[in-house]
Amino acid sequence: MPIRVRILLLTLLSIAAVTTAFLFKYEDYRETTRLAESHQMVIRQALALSNLIHELQKERGLTAGVLVDKAPARVAVLKKQRAASDEQLQQLRGVSFGSEEAASIIAELAFSLPGFRRQVDQGKATWKGVRPYYSSRIQKSIDAITRMDRLLPMGRATLELHTLSNLAVSRESLGLIRATINRIYSRGYPDAFEVMSVAKLYGAYLENLRLFRRDAGEELVAWLDELMVDVKSPLVIRRVENVLRPTEKVIPSPELWWRDATAVVDQLKVVEDHAFRQLQARISSMVEKRRSDLAFFGLVAGSITFGVVALAALTFARMLKALSILLGTLDLIMYTQDFKLRVKGEELRRDEFGRIGRTINGLLTFTDRIIDDKDFLANCDPLTDLANRRRLEELVVREFKRDDRYGQGVGLIFCDIDFFKRINDTHGHDIGDDVLKAFSEMLVAQTRDNDTVARWGGEEFVILLPEQNLEGAEVLAEKLRKETETLHLPEVGQISCSFGVAIRQKGELLEPLCKRADEAVYRAKKEGRNRVCVAHDTLGSVV
Repeated sequence: MPIRVRILLLTLLSIAAVTTAFLFKYEDYRETTRLAESHQMVIRQALALSNLIHELQKERGLTAGVLVDKAPARVAVLKKQRAASDEQLQQLRGVSFGSEEAASIIAELAFSLPGFRRQVDQGKATWKGVRPYYSSRIQKSIDAITRMDRLLPMGRATLELHTLSNLAVSRESLGLIRATINRIYSRGYPDAFEVMSVAKLYGAYLENLRLFRRDAGEELVAWLDELMVDVKSPLVIRRVENVLRPTEKVIPSPELWWRDATAVVDQLKVVEDHAFRQLQARISSMVEKRRSDLAFFGLVAGSITFGVVALAALTFARMLKALSILLGTLDLIMYTQDFKLRVKGEELRRDEFGRIGRTINGLLTFTDRIIDDKDFLANCDPLTDLANRRRLEELVVREFKRDDRYGQGVGLIFCDIDFFKRINDTHGHDIGDDVLKAFSEMLVAQTRDNDTVARWGGEEFVILLPEQNLEGAEVLAEKLRKETETLHLPEVGQISCSFGVAIRQKGELLEPLCKRADEAVYRAKKEGRNRVCVAHDTLGSVV
């Protein structure tokens, strides 16, 4: 079955599975909507309470600075922040909380906050009173968020709410650090109590941030790290540590510190809000089904899933097997450079991989033919189909190595057709080519299978004689001379040839060996042609 058809069937089965799931999902929608909405309401309330905490933290920090320096600009910023806190508090007063603890915190704040602010404005409040007032209510709100897990029966959501409470405590610790250092910078110097307070809060900040990183998802932690790098977090941490272990004499302005620290606190709040919304979205999608519907849906979905998985498994198995064969064959071809190899089995299949296998085999056949043609043209004389000079030199290297190892002898016979130029001049080059072809065919017919006949150039031919001695080479040359005399071409008549025989001396290279054989041919020509002469060694002896 073609892969395209398999993919089509897989798609149809997937559509059928999704359709079935939605049909049963719709059956349960009415029943589960109320539960989903109640869960969403709890998360919305926790998020709203978190927003109030954020505003109170900023109000606390700004109040700390105003207690030290009542500059008009600072007072104006504090009033603006109070308005933001009131707006958030007003929104919460209209919410019907499922948690009585949260409702009581909102009611108490709405009652006590205006009076406490008046004490601050009248100069009747100190930092020792401001800090516990705000911090206790912020901590109660954080605890209320943590205990809202009782309204969430799902284990994962409970864990995430606890994780978010760690982030909220970390943000609260940083908020207190922001307020305390704002007070230190506004006054121009710290006291021992404030330094100890910052150290304790800094430890709480790091510990709760560690707990959040440990329990939160990787995506949320990565996003937190990215945001913290983008804002002033490293600078804020350095300034906190400088308060604990002073290394920088220059104290930044309270406004600059407030801006940088607030940026970090705000980013923690952004991460917290994002996590709340993720949790809210997930809770709304986690709806319990009725037991009977789940059983039936599980049976149908399981059957469809089994079909999908089985078909997918067969398809992938086929793909993997085909790719393994194709790639394995191609790798072997590239490693061995043997283009005569072929893809086995795949060409018999009727799917797309079978077509690929047949195409690859066709390309390999075409490539192999081109390589053979190239090798033939590179190594053969096009007129006589004999080995050319280049090919002969390659074979000589191999035979010389064998001779060096075993000492069985290597001989060369140089052949030069007599009066060949006269044949060309008298009868033309076409007749001359016929003479060369006939002469080369005779040489091949009269030599051994392991001998190599090559055209050296023009009317000159060379015969490489592996494992041959001088006597055998001279006998073969004489035999070839006599056979040449028997060649009769209608236009030319009888022809003759001069032969030079040389046997390789120990360690002798090709060039001196060829030179000796060529000198022997020259002597044969000089002594009257149509004869065999044996080459001399370097000392003048016949070799």
